[in-house]
Amino acid sequence: MIRTLGQVAEYWLADPARALDLQANLGRAYLELWAHAARRMTGETPPPVATPEPRDKRFSDPEWSTNQFFDFLKQAYLLTAQWADRLVSDAQDSIRTRS
Repeated sequence: MIRTLGQVAEYWLADPARALDLQANLGRAYLELWAHAARRMTGETPPPVATPEPRDKRFSDPEWSTNQFFDFLKQAYLLTAQWADRLVSDAQDSIRTRS
């Protein structure tokens, strides 16, 4: 696990612009989520910023979508998980192409 984390860190630290771009994308996604939450507080029903995979049963309770607080938490979690997944998958793709 430590070796894998080291390879992921090496990939992202090797190109600061690439790392900055990924961080900027996460920041934009959070801003979009914040705007989404603000619109919901005014009574609008904007489409979600992030949705779970249909097979993901963790968010199957309707309260995860109907309750504004839980919906915000769910989407923030999903955005962060997508960001973390991209961290690893992009690094893995780079490691595979070098091998």
